[in-house]
Amino acid sequence: QVENERKNQTRQVEAHDKTKNATPAEIQKEQKDFEQAEDAIRQALFDLPQLSALKDSINAEITDQGLQIQLLDHKGASLFRPGSAQLTGQAKKLIRLVAKIARSLPNEITISGHTDSSSFSDLNERTNWELSMERANSARRELQIYKIPDKRIESVVGLADKLPLLSDAPKDSANRRISIVLLREKLKLKEEKPPKPPRVL
Repeated sequence: QVENERKNQTRQVEAHDKTKNATPAEIQKEQKDFEQAEDAIRQALFDLPQLSALKDSINAEITDQGLQIQLLDHKGASLFRPGSAQLTGQAKKLIRLVAKIARSLPNEITISGHTDSSSFSDLNERTNWELSMERANSARRELQIYKIPDKRIESVVGLADKLPLLSDAPKDSANRRISIVLLREKLKLKEEKPPKPPRVL
């Protein structure tokens, strides 16, 4: 289900060109940190009764870009009220969990809002473009309530229905989602300089 997202998410983070030179050990540590964060999310969904009912509304996966956490809309467990950027109680619980995980890592964060392909407009001529952006910003503000500083937010974007999670079912509720990515910082290997030749006296 996330294959389409994995292929297309690169467009969102191509501008993130702050990867640091790193040793193999540093790269391995960042990967391990992501794996531990991914495990912590799954464990919280198993351990906490208030989250276990929402296990189908969150998906965490390590990708080439970093740790991708997706909050998914479902019937009976919506992230937002219809046509609104107002977070539901379920969404706030999930974002609180994401913030707890994000606080344990130093990585910068991207947030993207996504809708399904159902047409949407209101008296103010808002469309899925405005709605997806407003929802991404709602998620950003909620993260900041739980001590995620603004300087860690690399980008906030609204992508309407352009990157469906389920490309063969563009109107499926799971396409309505918030994608939060903790970006990799250590991707480039440090170049080891060859030893200087001995001085000839």
